[in-house]
Amino acid sequence: MTEHDPPNTPTPVTTPHKMPALGLACPACGGGRLPVLYTRQKARCILRVRECQDCGRRVITRERM
Repeated sequence: MTEHDPPNTPTPVTTPHKMPALGLACPACGGGRLPVLYTRQKARCILRVRECQDCGRRVITRERM
């Protein structure tokens, strides 16, 4: 290592707001902000209606129990 090398610090990882690191992504625009509007309990699953805050598209997700 020479005196001109930058200090040994990790480079932060940045993720654009449209590409969530974890979780759901909007199928229309790729946005990661999909809050739940309402939830309905079914016999073998839970249905959730979500709305993308970037493009407004509604998405239904199903969680198996």
